Amino acid sequence: MKPTSGSIDVRIGDEWIDLTQLGAEKKGRATKYIGVLHQEYSLYPHRNIIDNLTESIGLDLPFELGERKAIHTLRNAGFTEKKAKEILVKMPDELSEGERHRVAMAQVLIKEPRILVFDEPTGNDGSCNKDRSCKSL
Repeated sequence: MKPTSGSIDVRIGDEWIDLTQLGAEKKGRATKYIGVLHQEYSLYPHRNIIDNLTESIGLDLPFELGERKAIHTLRNAGFTEKKAKEILVKMPDELSEGERHRVAMAQVLIKEPRILVFDEPTGNDGSCNKDRSCKSL
């Protein structure tokens, strides 16, 4: 959908790209550097966590490297190293809502985007109280 007003400019190298302009040389050049976590995220329910973090999103890595990268990224998303190793073989429905939310965040982070856009990043993970006060992950 083309915006009706405003502008969003992103710097790629020495050039500023206007994200309101469609096409491979405009918005298309910048989107590969942007990671987005939507409030209503979804994991692949028929894939375990390691697959959700690697091959399901197009990361083609040897298994051992993918596993190390997944563990590192899960740690950055708030898991301990022990917990990150434990959940790699689990299916999404075996995790709590907060854990699934952090895995979805890791799904964005594992691609190493330069710009992160989070739509209410703590809205679904159980860390916010009814009065909307939130504890950090």
